[in-house]
Amino acid sequence: MLIAVLATCVLMCTVSGDGPGIVAFSASFNESQVFETDQLIKFPKVHNNFGNAFNNDTGVFTASKTGLYFFSLFAHAQYDQAFCFRIFRENTRLISVCGRSAGSHAASGNAVLSRVKSGEKVFVRAFHKSFIYENSENTYSSFNGYLVSLN
Repeated sequence: MLIAVLATCVLMCTVSGDGPGIVAFSASFNESQVFETDQLIKFPKVHNNFGNAFNNDTGVFTASKTGLYFFSLFAHAQYDQAFCFRIFRENTRLISVCGRSAGSHAASGNAVLSRVKSGEKVFVRAFHKSFIYENSENTYSSFNGYLVSLN
């Protein structure tokens, strides 16, 4: 899981650079949480927010530029529990990330490229009641995105 997050960050820096106009974010949780069905997921711990397009108070990314964006979502289930989340662009479901642990922990991740128009919102919702494991020393679950190209 950590390798996937690091690979995403390396790719993000390689593709986008660090100059003006960069749009990229990476956010996660501070502690284990339980989410209800259809709950909008907030990610309070922000690792990066270049361009300030991600709002950690709401959990919503609002595109500041029209273009092709890469989004990824990783989740880690609490012991002997399940989770299922979906990334949406406005009302369109882009991808799902689900996992169920049986006597252990489970982790899952997914990623998508999507054309997003300026002003459109991208966010995560729980598909059903979901149990996320997290602790203050490690990041297991994250929501990430960045602008790949303008168009």
